[in-house]
Amino acid sequence: MMNLSHEYKAQIILGSLQSLIILFGSLLVGIFLKTRGYDPAVHELSLKFSLIRNYGFLLILIPFAWVCFTIYCERSHSNRFTKRTTIITGIALLAVICFYCLVSVVQAIIATRIITN
Repeated sequence: MMNLSHEYKAQIILGSLQSLIILFGSLLVGIFLKTRGYDPAVHELSLKFSLIRNYGFLLILIPFAWVCFTIYCERSHSNRFTKRTTIITGIALLAVICFYCLVSVVQAIIATRIITN
């Protein structure tokens, strides 16, 4: 077990960061929508806010799929998929997730300000 955790340390760290950003982003969107009185019964939620608010935890499947994919590719002993490729794709996915969550939070803040004004 110690060998596996050491061998897949990049997947553990990057997958955990990706999951943490998704959870934090989903919670922030939900908090801003709820505390600002953005009631879905009164105002129609956009599909993006509705999915993040109600099913944001399912976005955890993205880092899970990335971890499974990179472990599979590394174990296939392909010369094209190395530890470096794992780290590059993990950081790229982390950047995309951060950007998506940040944009979602900003849009939630803007949407709630429009409604409250």
